[in-house]
Amino acid sequence: MIYLDNAATTKPSLKATERAQIYITEKFYNPSALYKEGFALQSELKKARSVLLAKVADESVFEVIFTSCGTEADNQAIFSFARRGNAVTTEGEHSAVLAAFHELKTRGVAEPRYAPLLKDGRVDAEKLLSLVDDKTSFISVMHVNNEIGAINDVNAIAKAVKQKNPRVIFHVDGVQAYGKIPIRLAKEIDLYSISAHKLGGLKGVGALIKRKSLVLPAYLIGGETLVTDEAALGAMGIHTTKEEARNATMAWSILSAHNTSGDDAQLKIRFDAMASHDI
Repeated sequence: MIYLDNAATTKPSLKATERAQIYITEKFYNPSALYKEGFALQSELKKARSVLLAKVADESVFEVIFTSCGTEADNQAIFSFARRGNAVTTEGEHSAVLAAFHELKTRGVAEPRYAPLLKDGRVDAEKLLSLVDDKTSFISVMHVNNEIGAINDVNAIAKAVKQKNPRVIFHVDGVQAYGKIPIRLAKEIDLYSISAHKLGGLKGVGALIKRKSLVLPAYLIGGETLVTDEAALGAMGIHTTKEEARNATMAWSILSAHNTSGDDAQLKIRFDAMASHDI
């Protein structure tokens, strides 16, 4: 079989599975524990956060909240900050966002608004901006479309939105972008979702990159943490994500250096083909 569905999920790389085995059989400790092995694991978690964050954002401004998947990261962003007025997204979003926006309407929390797409699959930024008013509390825009690979200029869109309404919380679903295309989050972006299994890591690990100044409401109380069950996820999956973030960025850099056509769509196809093998 020739596997060509890497946009849906990738085969865990050999490095990822080998690393996972270490955390399953040897470093199985609770990273919140007070004994030395727990402290050591907590230190490794901090390093993992640093590596993941350094790829896309300023560590002095942003932080990483681990989740169980990209869907949880999207949902956490939406239900934490779309709490009044209206919320704007696009018609081409992943169901993790579209279903959550439908739920906002069902709960009577916020009015969902949907911006149409252009013929190439990108959001019509002008029409999205026209939906923003002084009652808009939240906006979510996909970075790379999971079906056709259309790339939105999320930094430019976020900047335009904040010029019109500086109070809006701007979220980006970066699940299909992280580790595949270069990005540095602009100061206008508040939240960015990522997922491990999209780039050769293990299923069951995602993250929400958030601006430190944002207060994230707790939705799991007690146990390991007040914000999310990151300790329960285990360092195993988190560390494989760190390894694959490095690998995916390296692969993209190699392919970009050899891309003479200037066609990002073709470059993504080549990246997906490369990602189907261990890097």
